[in-house]
Amino acid sequence: MIAKDSLFDELKKRKLVRGLRRIGVEGNYLPYAEYQKLKKTFPRLRFVPQADLVESVSAIKEEEEIRLIKKAAQISDKVFQEVLEVLRPGVRELEISAEISYLHKTAGADRDAFETIVASGSRGALPHGIASRKKISHFSHSPR
Repeated sequence: MIAKDSLFDELKKRKLVRGLRRIGVEGNYLPYAEYQKLKKTFPRLRFVPQADLVESVSAIKEEEEIRLIKKAAQISDKVFQEVLEVLRPGVRELEISAEISYLHKTAGADRDAFETIVASGSRGALPHGIASRKKISHFSHSPR
């Protein structure tokens, strides 16, 4: 299933849990806030923690998922090549982030899959660096 809204909203909208009394959830990685949202969205369900549930289910892809993953990878590769042309000293991380989002959408993406990560200089080691107003101080790249 490819969710266009949040997963919980999609489950509710499609009535995929109707008639169920309990449902397994990823016990190793489900944040408490998400668990609380699940309980609020589906108050009649009992949630049972399961280990490695997501990994075992997501390892098997349907043909449509494979096609969409390939398309997303092609779009992202194209965007990466195009954004390299925009990168130069003095450009702000926020500008790069906006350009990446714009290029993804003009290349065929429906939306950003997640908050675009742009972090330069001392911020470059941040694993989920949200773009800031920081200007890129230097940049170099070698063409493929």
